[in-house]
Amino acid sequence: MSMTPTIRLSIAVLLMFSGLTTGCADKQFSFKNAAGSNANGNGGADDVDGTVRQDCTDGLQNATIPIKLLFVVDTSGSNAGTDGTDNNKVVRGQSIQEFFNLYKNKVNFSWDFTVFSGTTSSPLITGFTNNTATMQAAINNFLGITDNGNTPYIAALDLAYSHINADAARTAQTKWVIVFISDGMPVPDVALATIQGKVSSIVNLIPGQVTFNTVYYGPADATASGRLQSMATTGGGKFLNTNNSGRSFPIQDVISVPGTACR
Repeated sequence: MSMTPTIRLSIAVLLMFSGLTTGCADKQFSFKNAAGSNANGNGGADDVDGTVRQDCTDGLQNATIPIKLLFVVDTSGSNAGTDGTDNNKVVRGQSIQEFFNLYKNKVNFSWDFTVFSGTTSSPLITGFTNNTATMQAAINNFLGITDNGNTPYIAALDLAYSHINADAARTAQTKWVIVFISDGMPVPDVALATIQGKVSSIVNLIPGQVTFNTVYYGPADATASGRLQSMATTGGGKFLNTNNSGRSFPIQDVISVPGTACR
């Protein structure tokens, strides 16, 4: 039986469409988060092989393992005043408060908070606690601190090391997440290799269970932001430059929990 040209064309189109849909069925697709970032927070596809990664917000909300958050926050003088990087702590304070509001009822979460300026770093909480009133008091205390002095990275990193090292309440499942927030370079200046060594010593206290995440909120400065990005890379965490993301940011999109992959 011979086919008319119209019938032959219809069959060809059907065969072509069938081939396309069969090819698609064998492929995986990755999805970016709302900011268009991958697991490293720098944009692009999640994995070269297209693996779909878990959303960090969902992962944190659904997590039942012990998760311990340590905020290490810059309170140096460059923050203050109408020309400061974060006058009245709008960026730092609001971001931390919103994150705490979102997760404070999670019974598996513990909290810790330190600040650094001048020549020292100081604890606003003496160690990790699951007492939400203590964490809220620390946030309120932070909001009342006068930003002044230099930016002592080494003092901040040494205190973070001390708090992780002193935390005896740990299990094989416990995860520690450090969020280091600063608007500039260390003052006095410190060699990058020295800072990377300090970060490495922190995350290697409990190998595979600690991440070091960083946020840069100062003026556009490749050296300053690059320093913080290298700290996050060394610490197996995520980095955020607010010059690219916007000054208001959800901290849950900045952190990496050890052993999880987020899109």
